Amino acid sequence: MTELASIIITTYYRNEWLRLAIKSAINQTYENVETIVVDDSGERHAENVVSDYDVTYIPHDKNRGANPARNTGFQASSGKYIQFLDDDDQLLPEKIERHVEIIRENEDVGVAYCGFFTDEKEGRTDGTSDSRREVHPKPDVRGDVLEQALRMSMHPCIPSTMLIERSVLKSIMPLTPRPARDGIDIRLLLANKTRFEYSDELLLERGIHEDHRGEKPEAMPDMIRVVKDYKEIYDAYDPQIRYQRLETVYRMHSRRLLDEKLWSPQAILSSLKALYWMSKQSYVNVVTVALVFAAVFGKPGYRIASSIYNSTKTR
Repeated sequence: MTELASIIITTYYRNEWLRLAIKSAINQTYENVETIVVDDSGERHAENVVSDYDVTYIPHDKNRGANPARNTGFQASSGKYIQFLDDDDQLLPEKIERHVEIIRENEDVGVAYCGFFTDEKEGRTDGTSDSRREVHPKPDVRGDVLEQALRMSMHPCIPSTMLIERSVLKSIMPLTPRPARDGIDIRLLLANKTRFEYSDELLLERGIHEDHRGEKPEAMPDMIRVVKDYKEIYDAYDPQIRYQRLETVYRMHSRRLLDEKLWSPQAILSSLKALYWMSKQSYVNVVTVALVFAAVFGKPGYRIASSIYNSTKTR
């Protein structure tokens, strides 16, 4: 008999997509699958949907976040292989079967992942929209991927695209709550424990919705906390990567704030922090330097500086 695979779906007030996610889980070609749905609404919002299917339903008594919901699902699971699935994503039928094969055939690999199809215009893939596109793994994000994880350059390796060997996942549990960038911890900690391999096939339909907060200003503090929380891992590998990431994230934070506000003291502070972390490296980034001056003048200054910079790139 094939080893059990556990598909853990975490959901929060998205019943219209949850039904599709559940169907994609129970329609896997892999023969031995259990499906667990963790309802993080705090009020059993998904119960009516889940009751239509032969799956395990676990409601939280209050909203705790995506990573705590994954922790709950993992504790209730029994599978040798773990597949996390966001409620707005869908697994293609061969996803589990193909990735179990990869892990079985590569004894040093603890994570198998893939690219995905996505429809960014409509927020949902339907196979017909002109905006449907393919997102493939980067050729170098396989094997030892710790450097890429530290640089936060693992896309499209996200929780829904990964199948994880249970013993490897257990070694990094429980996952830390992150309000926005909840997948960063998983990738970094797994990359510090095991090797990765990807399938050439795209085996996920990914939903993109307005409430995805990964690139919004409120997501940046989470990215900063990840770098600080895992300082030991960064510095054991190469402290310069930590400096570079902090410079980049603070610069991104400043730019996102200036995109949304006419003037922002926090944008100025973040640009100064980016400048500080740049100073600890052996190069000068003109974009970071210019951002400090642009931020002082708010959105108008930022737009002028961006226009000048873009014009120099086209010459």
